[in-house]
Amino acid sequence: GSVMWTSIIIWNLSNLLVPRARLAVPGDVKCFRMNPTNPYIIVAGLATGQVIMWDLSSVSINGEDIYAATTTTEAKKSQRTPSFSSKVCSVVQVSHSKAVTDIRWLPKGVRITGRGEFRTDPDAKMANYFASTSGDGTFMFWDVRLQETHNADGSLDKNLRWTPVFKTEIRPSGAKMRLSATKFALLKSKKKKCNLAVVSSAGEVTFGSWALEPDEKGKKEGQSFETVRSIERPTTSIAWACYKALIFQKSV
Repeated sequence: GSVMWTSIIIWNLSNLLVPRARLAVPGDVKCFRMNPTNPYIIVAGLATGQVIMWDLSSVSINGEDIYAATTTTEAKKSQRTPSFSSKVCSVVQVSHSKAVTDIRWLPKGVRITGRGEFRTDPDAKMANYFASTSGDGTFMFWDVRLQETHNADGSLDKNLRWTPVFKTEIRPSGAKMRLSATKFALLKSKKKKCNLAVVSSAGEVTFGSWALEPDEKGKKEGQSFETVRSIERPTTSIAWACYKALIFQKSV
């Protein structure tokens, strides 16, 4: 069937008469986030379970930066909002099997290996990794630094195949089924760098670790999840509050 195209619209607060730009999306957008260290990199999660990325670093509108301030007079010169295509979309076969429900960027200088191990990269110039979750009960981790591949004849393969760096299940201890995640938050801790909280469509609040992290003795602790509370209602949002074990949970 035909693809339903939608848009993410970028507005410039210096002129709200005309949108600054549109990001063309081949499907229904469920969530999106700008890179906190590089606003030209934007990622989104789709209803198909795929993630998609735009790189606007080389984009210009009438010779100006996409985030340049505009005036009402300038806006009237062009009533048509420019549209930009994505740089890459993940391979559907290795993406989430259900709609993506949330996306979070890992901090700058933090990465995860293909074996799920926590690593740091002090020389990183921006946040390069983000995590996505879905109602399929999995976390997937993605690297926005796309790796070039070559054909058998040595020529550059122009078809980028974006696949997750690592994938893990969200299965609380003793549970038979994976958690149908709706939102998650990365928690900051002085001792643990990989803590997170996940909320589900059933109202469960689950804490766990998103990567293998060495303990005080150097032994790598495995990823585990523990459900601590359930309000028996679908939960729509969660937030982390300033070095405290405090979760704001908004339910419908």
